[in-house]
Amino acid sequence: MYDLIIKDGLITDGTGRDAYLADIAVKDGKIAAIGRLQEVADRIIDATGKYVTPGFIDPHSHADLSLLVWPKNEAYTLQGVTTQICGNCGLAPAPINDELWEFFCWEYKSVNRACKSVFDMYTWQSDADATRKALKEDYDLNVDWHTLGEFMDIAEKHGFSCNYYPISGHNHIRNAVMGKAYRPATDEEIEKMKEILRDDLEHGSQGLSTGLDYIPGRFAETKEIEALLNIVAEYDGVYNTHVRGFDPKHPEKLDRIYGVREAVELCRRTGVKTDLSHMSALYSFSPSGSEKLERAVAEISRAEMEKGWKEGLNIMYDVIANPSMGGSTIPYLANLVRPWLLMCGSMDHFLEMLEFPDFVQMMADQTAAGKSPLLLEMDEIDIKITRCLQSKYEDKLLADIVEENGFASRLDAVLTILKADPNTEVTPQIAGGDTAVSILLDSPRAMPCADGFAFDLDSEMDYPAPLNRKPHPNNYCYAIRYLLHYGPQRFEDKVKQMTSVPAQWFGIEGRGVLAEGNWADIVVLDRERLCANEGNGSPEGVDYVIINGQIAADHRKHTGVLAGKVLRKARH
Repeated sequence: MYDLIIKDGLITDGTGRDAYLADIAVKDGKIAAIGRLQEVADRIIDATGKYVTPGFIDPHSHADLSLLVWPKNEAYTLQGVTTQICGNCGLAPAPINDELWEFFCWEYKSVNRACKSVFDMYTWQSDADATRKALKEDYDLNVDWHTLGEFMDIAEKHGFSCNYYPISGHNHIRNAVMGKAYRPATDEEIEKMKEILRDDLEHGSQGLSTGLDYIPGRFAETKEIEALLNIVAEYDGVYNTHVRGFDPKHPEKLDRIYGVREAVELCRRTGVKTDLSHMSALYSFSPSGSEKLERAVAEISRAEMEKGWKEGLNIMYDVIANPSMGGSTIPYLANLVRPWLLMCGSMDHFLEMLEFPDFVQMMADQTAAGKSPLLLEMDEIDIKITRCLQSKYEDKLLADIVEENGFASRLDAVLTILKADPNTEVTPQIAGGDTAVSILLDSPRAMPCADGFAFDLDSEMDYPAPLNRKPHPNNYCYAIRYLLHYGPQRFEDKVKQMTSVPAQWFGIEGRGVLAEGNWADIVVLDRERLCANEGNGSPEGVDYVIINGQIAADHRKHTGVLAGKVLRKARH
């Protein structure tokens, strides 16, 4: 007798072969049989007219950083994600520095309580004791681990939904050794970092990630990363890199080509398989609405990313399946004037203060001094107006609004829009647009990703509205967006890029393909009803999500089952 049988489904097995009609039987967490089955089971799922696929694998996730707070992880589970590659951008749950907390990129509320600042939206490194205390008060989170191995042990005891593939984070390793020493590491410090990394790898870490735009990782020289990757090579591990967005000789100037070429050179020197993280167009262009320019820039960018692969290097890249960024997002335009809104205490008072010319001049002076980065012109990111009572601003980038309306500055435009509608809604937009995302994902070397966290449907962060942060819709629907809008034309090939391709790349045995003996990570979906439902909760059309043989999601509801496993690196 089986635990579960999925009857009469169109099996899309993850290999790219044509879908075929069959049943799947599950026993003890694994796929026990595939075929036309007559046996009985504790539960039968009627999949008539539905597609049955392997569970989706996100190659770039930060779910580990909030795993203990939102273990159900409704955001990922309800869209069919069953495995998350974690520890990306140099950010991992450990090592923990007892004196200096390295930002996890979701705990804005707690960090801002621990390290109060009007001008900083968050602090990369804050007082560890104060932050731990705030995390306990805000989320009942006990930070009682120090090493990555200890965190994995705690996570296993705690329980969580999606399988967790752990990677060590360079930023947290560097923070543990060097703290706020914003300079190249000494040979002695590099040796200490190597010791921590080796301990991680001995306890099951799958490799290393870097976030070379972030503090403190941006101060690392190439030789520091190379030394650590030589340790990763000993364990046949992987390297995921948020590439450096600047040439260290000219750090004030955006130069993502430098970062891509640095990553390719490190792959060449060390032989470690390398995944370029959440890639987008490598160049800015104007006018932003020119599809011809957007297409040309995207094609040049894709060619640059594929150079290493074409010379025989082991290189892949992942792309957020949305021209808007992943992780968390600022839902309101008011976030751009956050410092002065905090000073005023309320939106009503802030609007009153706009009648004082010296207050407005103070904002302009402080913006020019770099006190509010979101108000400065940015080559890589812009702000898109998504809802405004002044409809002429809707669906436009802030940079275009400034140019089209003759505003003196971004600040001038923002203040004008806020006067018309203080509740104007926005979303950050990466360089390029939907055409660029499509072109970048149209490659066998590209994997779709969310760049998201473990969130539930009601998760929220930071101050109350309009200074709040919310999980970006990508957290809830990136996989469905990919299936509907991007990648290869054939459904079977789309599924392959989200399942067997990342499973093979990251060396995940027994997952990514529907085959007898593999773990039962399975999605049952209705393609006719499939809808990303972007910004409105979980997607539609994902009927069942099964993780390690247990039903975790049933028609847009989490069952409460926490069947995820830590996918530690096996020692041979």
